[in-house]
Amino acid sequence: MKSKKIFKKALASSFIKDGRGIIPIILGCLAGLVLFGIIGIVLIVMGVGLEKKPVADPISETPSSGPTNTVTELEVNGIKIKIPASQGKIGIESATTGLGLERYCSEADKKWYINMRWPSQEWRWDGANRGLDETLALYGGKKIIVYNPTTKKSVVAIICESGPAPWTGSSWYTNTKDQEIGPDFWKKGTVNEWHQFDPPEADGRVAGLAPDPFNAIGANINDILNYGFAADQNITLGPLNTPN
Repeated sequence: MKSKKIFKKALASSFIKDGRGIIPIILGCLAGLVLFGIIGIVLIVMGVGLEKKPVADPISETPSSGPTNTVTELEVNGIKIKIPASQGKIGIESATTGLGLERYCSEADKKWYINMRWPSQEWRWDGANRGLDETLALYGGKKIIVYNPTTKKSVVAIICESGPAPWTGSSWYTNTKDQEIGPDFWKKGTVNEWHQFDPPEADGRVAGLAPDPFNAIGANINDILNYGFAADQNITLGPLNTPN
């Protein structure tokens, strides 16, 4: 009996001695976990701070890429009309040609006019067009904001014309001087095909501006610009103050 008590006492004494060595190890482990936790939190915060934020399309109303007051569709008399291209090459136009829309513009308006191939019509490579529906008139007199990403300048233009011909500014025309039939992606066999919207392969001009708006944004022939309907159709024609 006495020997059992001596054994228990010796066992307890051994546990206490061993415990003195274990406690520092446990405390060291806990300190390490706390340190790694702090480092992890710092790295997460740094990662959030350095995260690259996406830049949206200029037509999606984001201030980082251009005008903030444009839309790709506009509702007119309960009917939605669409911008035919939100980005593409630009040309300079000398005068309107009376293709059905200039009657919606005053003489003062015409100095700020823009043309595009409005999707109420189909277009051939040579510039001929034919009406698809009665919505062409809905485009007349509507205002478009044009943004030059190179100069970061914008201008409010007005629809007084249709065009330009699809061949203008295209690499196909530059290489072949063909204004009549066009490349394979535009024609069907040997026939000049009609298109409501440009095929994806097309690289010609999508719009033309009168000299005043063209110069107001520091554009050059065949520069790639951004286009959208002005959300506020009461906006004044002419240059806009666009933040750099």
